[in-house]
Amino acid sequence: MGRPKGAQEVPAATRAALAALVKAGLTNRRLADALAVPIGTVSTIAARVRRGESASPRRKQGRPRLLDARGVRHLQLMVFRSRRVTLEQLTAEYNAGMPQQVSQRTIGRYLHRMTMLNYAAVTKPFLTRLHVSRRLAWGRTHSPWSLADRRNVAFSDESSFTVRPARGEARVWRRSHGRYLPACLRPSFKSGRTTLSVWAAFSSKGGTPLARIVGRLNQHKYMGIIHEYLLPFDEQRHGGTSNFMLMEDNCGPHRAINVGKYMALHGLRCLD
Repeated sequence: MGRPKGAQEVPAATRAALAALVKAGLTNRRLADALAVPIGTVSTIAARVRRGESASPRRKQGRPRLLDARGVRHLQLMVFRSRRVTLEQLTAEYNAGMPQQVSQRTIGRYLHRMTMLNYAAVTKPFLTRLHVSRRLAWGRTHSPWSLADRRNVAFSDESSFTVRPARGEARVWRRSHGRYLPACLRPSFKSGRTTLSVWAAFSSKGGTPLARIVGRLNQHKYMGIIHEYLLPFDEQRHGGTSNFMLMEDNCGPHRAINVGKYMALHGLRCLD
């Protein structure tokens, strides 16, 4: 059984007695029982004595590490709790909770040893647990679809472009494979403050031209986009609405009652 965590080192007198008894031919088990030393410790020291080495503890090479195992675990927990803190804030928080004071450079070096680097956060739409569960259920429902079925689906969405973002990029501490972890994302939310908004749709047979949206999208503008861009695309590329299904999100203009009536009038089907 190995030496438990936190146990003291074997005293010099015990080491000397152990070395003498090893030379006298006693087994490791008898040595452990006689000296009340764990069998793993006895085996290590006895093997060195039998090789002709000293029973004294080996001198450690190099300068001791500034952060012990407890300090490394504490630092890792701090990063996992708040990935958006700066290196300066991490250093201040670490020094406030630990007896030994360290520099920013030391904290940065230990983060790199843990493969925790500072990356720009990926901006993704904010998803609640309900959103995630519904998307998963939708994917499982439509996974049996054949390739021919999928080719008749067109995907449409709006996108907004700004000349200058409202906020600077967010940075997070993460490992190289943790890019899309929920804690490492920068959630984005719907907002009317846009510089330029466009709409487009595409399928396996091509895509529509970009439709510029002036102002905020509403049901009347969306019906105009369907009439001017989506219906001609459907006729030219899919041969009519009978061979065509539209996949869109659940924003207000898409789910307006008048929009639904207009699409039903032209035989457009939406994929729920």
